[in-house]
Amino acid sequence: MSKETEPKPTEIEIKYRLESAKSLLAVETALGIQSSTQRRQVLRQVNYFFDTKDFLLKKANLALRLRQENEQFILCAKGTATNGPKTPKSAATRFEYEEKISKALAMQMLADKVSPVQKLEEQTDKLDPASKTRLFLLGRIGEVAKQKSLRVVGSFTNIRTCLPIRVNGQVLTLELDETTFPGHVIHYEVELELPQDSDHELAERVLCKLFDKAGVKYSPSEGKSDRLFKMLKAQ
Repeated sequence: MSKETEPKPTEIEIKYRLESAKSLLAVETALGIQSSTQRRQVLRQVNYFFDTKDFLLKKANLALRLRQENEQFILCAKGTATNGPKTPKSAATRFEYEEKISKALAMQMLADKVSPVQKLEEQTDKLDPASKTRLFLLGRIGEVAKQKSLRVVGSFTNIRTCLPIRVNGQVLTLELDETTFPGHVIHYEVELELPQDSDHELAERVLCKLFDKAGVKYSPSEGKSDRLFKMLKAQ
């Protein structure tokens, strides 16, 4: 599909890896409390990824994920964007469509009784941006999977601490993640999702200044799903 037919990207995230849980705590301490009305939130997530046996979706930079977040279940399709704005090394620009589903339906998907693609296809076609993104991603998934069955191929768990951070007058959500991959491999990182019209370089400078204030070492991070699939391929 050409760049001209792609919808606008829906997700821009800056990601940095840190060294330890102590580093995450130092960043949280350095950030401080910005407002009595803004609260710290902790989310416990389990992320399941659907793909073909030979990882065709991943090879095409696509992802089909079911996330349990506390007591909610969220079905998500993602794809790398080619028409997004230029971003720093630490940032990724993607198409993303999310939909909350019931626990019962989520359990059926995990038991391979209901296809996540079938669920996404059931939605009424609309002209709003979210529907355009959903249809675009479904089209790409169909082209790549070529009727092959999609099953859960891997998962990881994540404890996410959400905190408010001010960037150029906007209050955004800073996410501090402790992620456990297969084999009890634990990674620590910080993520910041940006609005489309944000100054990405400014946001990166704000984060780096925060890390320096916290006295922690940091480096640009690739996506969690990229790391998961590398581990799965190595098995």
